[in-house]
This record gives sequence, C-alpha cells and structure tokens, in this order.
Amino acid sequence: MGKRNISISLEKAREWYEGRNIILKQLALEAYSEEELKKEITYSDILDKLRRSNKLITSPIYNSNIAPGNIGKIGVLCKLYTISAYFNGDWVPSSGINNYYIGKGSKTIEIACNRYTLSSAPYFKNKEDAQKALEMLSSDELDALFK
Repeated sequence: MGKRNISISLEKAREWYEGRNIILKQLALEAYSEEELKKEITYSDILDKLRRSNKLITSPIYNSNIAPGNIGKIGVLCKLYTISAYFNGDWVPSSGINNYYIGKGSKTIEIACNRYTLSSAPYFKNKEDAQKALEMLSSDELDALFK
C-alpha cells in the first residue's frame, strides 16, 4: 500500500491537536511542532479568522437607548459572543446538554455549567474554550461585565 501526503493548515492542526481524537492529534504533530500547536490564540487572531471566513461584520449597535453604565458591559458581551462564535463553530447551546459560561460566584469569577440556556449569556461547548475566553478578558472588562 502506497503512502500519501496531506496538507493541513496550522489552524486545522491546532483543532486536531486540541481535540479528543488521538489519531488526529498524532497527524497534527507530524505536520507541526508541539510549540507551534500550543501557541495561545488571541482575540485579534479570532477577529482575523472570522473576518476571512465572512462570519463577522462590523456594525454599530442597533439604534437604541442604552444607559451609560451598561455600555461597557455590552461591549464585553459582544466580545464574548465573538469569541464563542469562533470556538463553537456550528455548535449551538440548548437545554438538556452541558452549556459552559463565565459566571461570578460570591468571590470569584469562574467557568460554570448548566443544562439550560439564558438568552443573555454567551455559551461555550466545553470548559476549556470558556476558560480560554476568560483569559482573553482584562480585569477592566471583567469589572464592566459583573458590576
């Protein structure tokens, strides 16, 4: 049986590397080094990818009245919805499955999970992606989100 070569983008290789399929992880490691595959993704990377795939538009928020104290919170929620669109792909949160989100307990901000959905929360398909999103937020953004 002959051998064949495949081409894989770094982005797709990272997806395989971080996935649960061991064979795909090995294929990713044959194409790229572990250092390349472990590079931290930034919010700028996410924006670039979504723009290139025509899954992001720049638009002013609807012509509506917003209390000044909520503008920062709305901006952070928009950022989180953008990050969740990147990580979730075609996955959609729904009742009856684990839906992960960034929440605030009595003293700490943490990744939480529930089996129902709220209309205002950006959800993630797994805890790891929600954690990555949390790490992309600054302390000022977290303050705006939970004040």
